[in-house]
Amino acid sequence: MKTEYSLKQFYPTNHPLLVQEDHLRNLFQAEKNLSVLLVLKTKNGSSWLDNHNYALLKTIQLNFQKNSDLKSVVSLASIQGASTSSEEISVGYLFDGLSLDERKKLAATHPFVKPHLLVNDESATLLVLNLKEANSLEIYDYAQSLKTYFSKNFPTITVDYGGLPAVQADLSVLLKKEMLRSVVIGFFIFLAGLLLIYKKPIAVIPVVITLIFVNVVVLGLLSAFGVPINVLLSTLPILITLDVISLVIHTQSHFQKSGNVFKTYKALFWENLLAAATTGMGFLILKTSPSALIQNYGLIVAVSSVAVWVLVHLVTIPILGFFPNVEFRDWIHRPAYWALWSLRNRKLVLTTSAFIFVFGFYSLTKINWNAKILDDLPEHQNTRETTEYIDKNFGGTLEANFVITTKGGWQKTDALRKLDNVISKIKVLPSVGSVVSVNDFYKSLSGSSKQRLPASNSELAEKNFMFSLSASNPIDKFVSEDTKNLLVQVRFKDKASNVIQGTKASVLNVIKKEFPNSKISFFGFGTQYHAINQEISKDLVFSFWHALVAIGLLLAVVFKSWRWALMACLPNLIPPLVLLIWLNVNQISLKPSVAIIFSIAIGLAFTNTVYIVGRILKLQRAHKYKNYFPLKKALIEESNPCLLATTLVILGFSVFLFSYFGMNRVFGQYMILSVVAAMFGDLIFLPSFLQQFKRYFTILAIVGLSFHVSKSYAATNDAEVLLKKAQSLLVSKDDSAQISMQIIEANGSKKERQITIKRKYSNKKNQVLVKIQKPSDQKGAGLLSVIEDGSEQQWLYLPSSKQVRRFVSKNKQEGVLGSELSPQDLDLNTAKAAQVTFLRNTKVGNVDVTMIEIKSNSNETQYLKAVVWI
Repeated sequence: MKTEYSLKQFYPTNHPLLVQEDHLRNLFQAEKNLSVLLVLKTKNGSSWLDNHNYALLKTIQLNFQKNSDLKSVVSLASIQGASTSSEEISVGYLFDGLSLDERKKLAATHPFVKPHLLVNDESATLLVLNLKEANSLEIYDYAQSLKTYFSKNFPTITVDYGGLPAVQADLSVLLKKEMLRSVVIGFFIFLAGLLLIYKKPIAVIPVVITLIFVNVVVLGLLSAFGVPINVLLSTLPILITLDVISLVIHTQSHFQKSGNVFKTYKALFWENLLAAATTGMGFLILKTSPSALIQNYGLIVAVSSVAVWVLVHLVTIPILGFFPNVEFRDWIHRPAYWALWSLRNRKLVLTTSAFIFVFGFYSLTKINWNAKILDDLPEHQNTRETTEYIDKNFGGTLEANFVITTKGGWQKTDALRKLDNVISKIKVLPSVGSVVSVNDFYKSLSGSSKQRLPASNSELAEKNFMFSLSASNPIDKFVSEDTKNLLVQVRFKDKASNVIQGTKASVLNVIKKEFPNSKISFFGFGTQYHAINQEISKDLVFSFWHALVAIGLLLAVVFKSWRWALMACLPNLIPPLVLLIWLNVNQISLKPSVAIIFSIAIGLAFTNTVYIVGRILKLQRAHKYKNYFPLKKALIEESNPCLLATTLVILGFSVFLFSYFGMNRVFGQYMILSVVAAMFGDLIFLPSFLQQFKRYFTILAIVGLSFHVSKSYAATNDAEVLLKKAQSLLVSKDDSAQISMQIIEANGSKKERQITIKRKYSNKKNQVLVKIQKPSDQKGAGLLSVIEDGSEQQWLYLPSSKQVRRFVSKNKQEGVLGSELSPQDLDLNTAKAAQVTFLRNTKVGNVDVTMIEIKSNSNETQYLKAVVWI
């Protein structure tokens, strides 16, 4: 499997800055940077201008010039110079034939020596090896061979290599080690987690087998199709593992109850597919990103989520045959009464949640975008440390090229003098490490001890002629063929993005002031990296709601209710808002590697939501009355599995805390934070919100109906008249009835109940007597309810002891006989104090009937509404 790392990994393919760069590089024949930078230091700290050290550098220079893999070699020993007199022109290597004092004096004034190739104290020098076309692995192998070469041939010199190409090559190899490291660490972390779930260690075997099978198939297919593993895709094995463990445990748990593989598959087919689909949807939205890397990552993870669902179901059938008796620890199946805490403390929960929503959206306006380029790399990695040393002591590492286009051309001394003013101002700007322009070449040919520009156009033409005698004319790389375009090479130091962006703006401003009628363009890594990455980061942060909308639409179809889809989306706003608050409080710089977490968090957060809302709806469908709201029962049944799933996800992302890469460690930290926030949203906020506002759960529907108020007003009045007429026919001073009741549990089992009921009414006193006929073991038991002056009292008769006892219940809405039916549901006064709505006229058989809807205003019943046929 190939691994790949690039500092430009998030770049969009056809970004305008990249298109402009290609055009300007062709204009000046400027090749992309494939240089390995060697920092050479003498072990005794002596100057590289000393006779012995310079001779040693000259030998190294000549040896590398013979290497056919290199385009060019640049060092102190390769700088050429010229001197002119009335009799001759002398051209040769700048420091050859000079004494130590002469070399030191020349090095102090020459434009190409300090800081480009020599540090101020002269103890370290830079050897620049420009490679021919090479991939990251070839650059890495070559850099490793250099260490062997120097230790064998030049043992008195210490050598470190750096530069952005070397950093990328080194980290591409390190990424493969990262993959193996995360797999090993992840295995032991998940093993520990699984031992908390199963009673016997042998039960871990089927999970491990499934994990290995699925990871090998998915990662093997990526390798077969030649997909390289980058920093983002290094997270794929963990994401696969999380999906696999969740699906396997869910399947095993249901299999323990049903004992039949195919019944288990049938029961869980759509539920597991929906969990995989919501995760995949969250990642698939990344296809809208302008970055090709993020697009591919989103597509690969989305497809992998569905592939995991298929592969797990494929391999679980034979595995359940070999390991049918998998026992979970008792705590998993215990009722999760702890989850009811949120209902008892819902005011505290909703207040906290309101703070999260307000401060989270406020934090959206205070995001810190000021990242540094090398921050994502391993802190103590040798290539990074060397690159930082080069950045500090050799004039910066970030290439920033500025092109000035004028109509008058650049082969005029007055234009060069203005340019010299510009260069002097640019050099003192913050974060500017060094500047090179055509003026530096003209000054290097000055015959005087003081470097100067050509004094006249004729002298300028003479110097141009001298440069044309060389095999490669350096002026051609700074002035275009038509002489209208001039290149100024600037190198920025690695600073925060706001500093770099500010310095770039200052450079443009300095040039514009001196050349007001010119056109200014720019290209190079230092001018692109922060601008492009900020665009991508902002796109990821401000468009995370795309995933929210897409998943919401999917849930609206699955749940067959847009209201439940909205409620499922609401708690999943909490993870990104908590991330924004954390970023704001700690002023952590946001970059694509962090911003992508917003979309990932949305995809993963919906898993528990799907199970909780799905359980509520499933319990509702198991009852005749669809407005039954079994929130507590759903929480008690689903909270422990959701807590377990959250714990496993946290364990999974904790693997990234051990990463070589700062980017991956931050990814792990923020994903753990978002997972905990998602658990708060699903298990604490959502139940509190539903409990607090369940009476107003149809508020959105009421808003929609408000447009039809005038049309329905008359129908509502007719419905009230019709209901009152029906009630007047039914109301009497006393009545009796025999009632049969069937209770259908969530697992499909049925219970039969038969009771007789007698009611007696007077102006101030209502009495209801209920006696049980079936089941036989409860036959003869009775309940007497007396309501007088608004106060209710109840007595219970038990035939086994033949005693009558007063019955007191704190929950007036508690169901009787194991059902959801409460005494208030049998009270006609409940229907009297109700809101009545006309639905439609229809037929039942050959009888014309009117359907009306009744909603209780007294809140004494658990039912939201009743539908009555009259």
